[in-house]
Amino acid sequence: MEQTFTPNDLLRYLYGEVDPHEKNAIREALERDWLLKEKFDQLAQTKDFLSIDLIEPSATSVEIILEYNRKSDSIPA
Repeated sequence: MEQTFTPNDLLRYLYGEVDPHEKNAIREALERDWLLKEKFDQLAQTKDFLSIDLIEPSATSVEIILEYNRKSDSIPA
């Protein structure tokens, strides 16, 4: 019987959180099943996208927001 793998299984494989037996089973399934491989590739691309350094606001922008917050906290409701 051929084992089916869930997106959660693929994520655990992608992050190296599977035992050696399961790792081999998933690897073999990825070689045989092109739909599964396509799903895995999409997850891998998403992981790569999420790993990109995010742009941070400038210190000036952060200070303006904090100052606004301080002023709004002191205004009685």
